[in-house]
Amino acid sequence: MRHFIGSILIGLAAVIRGLHHALIFMMLIGIGMGIFLATLLAFMDLVNVAVPSMTPEQDVIDVFKKPVWSVVVFVLGAATMWLGIQKMYLEDKKERKEYKKNFG
Repeated sequence: MRHFIGSILIGLAAVIRGLHHALIFMMLIGIGMGIFLATLLAFMDLVNVAVPSMTPEQDVIDVFKKPVWSVVVFVLGAATMWLGIQKMYLEDKKERKEYKKNFG
């Protein structure tokens, strides 16, 4: 009976650990999607400032009140995404080099 309870506790610990990793993964994905959404909204706002719509009945969602904030958010979001892509590329390059070294 003692081994059975121990096995159940070990299994529950593994499930909780898996849920912990899944939660961290979902939080990272949410942060990444939020950065992408803010950057996309800033870009669309800048496009609307540069080329206003011709029809007055079109509703324009103005997320950032001034174009300066759109520029700031767009530059910060683009820089953040660029650094993330660059880091993933360098990590992949390092892994490929290590794989080639180990498995030839």
